[in-house]
Amino acid sequence: MNIEIKSVRRAAHELERNRGYHVVSLREASLRGKQHPVDRFLRKCRSSIVMYFDDVWLPEHESMGWVLPTREQIAAILDWAKGKDGFLVHCKAGISRSSAVAYAIGCQMASASEAFKLLDTSNHRPNELIVRLAADILEDPEVYRVWASVYGDDLFEGLLNEVAP
Repeated sequence: MNIEIKSVRRAAHELERNRGYHVVSLREASLRGKQHPVDRFLRKCRSSIVMYFDDVWLPEHESMGWVLPTREQIAAILDWAKGKDGFLVHCKAGISRSSAVAYAIGCQMASASEAFKLLDTSNHRPNELIVRLAADILEDPEVYRVWASVYGDDLFEGLLNEVAP
C-alpha cells in the first residue's frame, strides 16, 4: 500500500519531480473554478480526481458558510481508487482531509489497523466526518473504531466556535 499524504505545497513539489502517482486533490469549496498549484501536473500523472469541500465535520458548519464533504464525494473517491496503488493525496495543509481520505483508501485496500499505519499521529488529524462516511460506505465499523481508539470520539468538539469561514 503506497499512499503519500501531503500539503498542497509539498504535493506540487513532489509532482514536479515524480508524476507516477494517482492523485487525489482535495480543495476548499471556495476554490472551485480557480487555478490551483497542482493543476499543471495533473495531466501528466497516472490519473487524478479533484473534490471540493471544506475541512469541516459537523452539520452546524454549513450554517457558517462551509461545505461539508458528502457521502457521494467520498464514495466517488473510493470507487475511483479501486484497483490502483501509488497515491498522492493532498489538501491545503496535509493534516485533516488528506489524511482521512488516505486512511479511507487504505481501509479499502487492507484492514483498518493496517491502513492506520499510514498516519503520523503527531501530525495527522483525520477529518472525523470523512472517516465516518468511509466506514459507512465500506460497511466496516472498524474503520471508525480504529480511528476513535487513537483520536477519540468528537475530537473536534469545542473547536466549532474557533473557526470562521
